[in-house]
Amino acid sequence: MLRPLSDMMIIEKYQEISGIELPEGREFQKGEFFVVKAIGPGYMTDEAKLILPNISVGDTVAIVGKILVIPFKGKEYLIARAGDAIAVVEEKDEKETKSLREEALSGEQQAMGQNNETTPEVQTS
Repeated sequence: MLRPLSDMMIIEKYQEISGIELPEGREFQKGEFFVVKAIGPGYMTDEAKLILPNISVGDTVAIVGKILVIPFKGKEYLIARAGDAIAVVEEKDEKETKSLREEALSGEQQAMGQNNETTPEVQTS
């Protein structure tokens, strides 16, 4: 079982951002879209306040930042900080959004080693 801690999240590549023209003479970091498969419970501040992630399992997010590749039981998992998500895709089509969330939850259950339809152990916001 692989369960993210703190504000880390297990993600799966969705698609690349394309069709954006960038002004010349500036440095830009290219972002990518990922579907959130699992997310940690949040992180504690120095004042012992729990900061919950504002991302949920099944969300499609744009991420700019480090993405770790962790091999575990014959599969590679992508892990990133929730804080590196710069935007959440809000779908207008509720059926498509529901389908993406169900697909993500199904994939999360497989990643967690669950074969039944129970709720995953990972806390989400």
